[in-house]
Amino acid sequence: MSLIGGKWYALQVRPRHEETVENRLRRQGYTVYLPRLTRKRQWSDRVRLTRDPMFPGYVFSRFDASIPYRMIESPGVIRIVSFGSTPVPVDETELESARILADSGMGVHPCGIVPGELVTITEGALAGLQGQSDQRQRCQPHCRADIYLATRGFCRTG
Repeated sequence: MSLIGGKWYALQVRPRHEETVENRLRRQGYTVYLPRLTRKRQWSDRVRLTRDPMFPGYVFSRFDASIPYRMIESPGVIRIVSFGSTPVPVDETELESARILADSGMGVHPCGIVPGELVTITEGALAGLQGQSDQRQRCQPHCRADIYLATRGFCRTG
């Protein structure tokens, strides 16, 4: 049984166990990817650069979902991200984009929307409208951004 082939899947892992799960699965022969971002962390007495997971609580692994997989028995793994009982593959171009972003060393805001930024809504009932973002919530555990639509004089939150 080859553990190298197959598609990429997201594994949900216990909080703050991403690196442990990555190392354990790699030792078991799986192809694993954990994108990390370099961030400045401020403590009361120092500033330090840390390498934190880009997607906290998730590790990516390549395997063939048609054969029995044992990675979910590995300590720290909660489940394979699935639709019903069918594991959902992750698009390789998305993982490649994450790799490029992580390797770039650029300061990245996890939600992708910077407060005060002019944004254009591209999908849904408000598609085509522009507004200014005003993020009022931190991105843990969910990202919520308020967008002020100056052209209409309304504010839609959520």
